[in-house]
Amino acid sequence: MLVLTALLLALLPAVVILYPVLRRRAAIDPVDDEAGPRAELARRWDSALAGLKNTELEHSIGNLSDEDYAWIREQHMTEAALIMKALELEESQERALLSRIEREIERTRAQSRPVAGNGTEKAIGG
Repeated sequence: MLVLTALLLALLPAVVILYPVLRRRAAIDPVDDEAGPRAELARRWDSALAGLKNTELEHSIGNLSDEDYAWIREQHMTEAALIMKALELEESQERALLSRIEREIERTRAQSRPVAGNGTEKAIGG
């Protein structure tokens, strides 16, 4: 009984200490990849929008001249347009890949179907 009590007293602090570490590790979602290209584009998009907002603010309070404002705004707008184009391209590539897969599935299905009426069908299992 004394050994069991000592064991419980030793394990209780270990469980309390390790629980947050084990819980955090289980909470990480592998689908939400922060290093992926979509996450990078999202970060760049947020940065471009924040830059535009800051530029507008700086210009409205008089910290930027009209020329500087126009140049900085053009830079952020160009970045935002490039990101939008990259996202659009990524989506079109995804659609093209899916359509290629669907065509390949249909081709495979068509090849695996027996042709009716030519006498070359083989009996399944025989």
